[in-house]
Amino acid sequence: MIAIERRLVWGQLPSDAELDAFFAPRTTQPRGLHWLDDTPPWRLEKSDVKDRGLIEFSVEYDSIELWIKQEPNAHLLLLWREAQNRSA
Repeated sequence: MIAIERRLVWGQLPSDAELDAFFAPRTTQPRGLHWLDDTPPWRLEKSDVKDRGLIEFSVEYDSIELWIKQEPNAHLLLLWREAQNRSA
């Protein structure tokens, strides 16, 4: 599980460029402006996801489940991933 903690319920919405950078592989994004910034380091290491973009991370799995609450503060809360069966 990887939680995404960024909320968009107050203030001005991020620009398209800011949102693109948020979900892109980490390059020069300041702390707090990357989708993995609120994930504990041990979970990043265990998931082999450190500094990767959401799309780059997702393509390795058969399915990705997005959990979103149905309330005014509802945003993407959790990613659930299933590994591909890589038997040769």
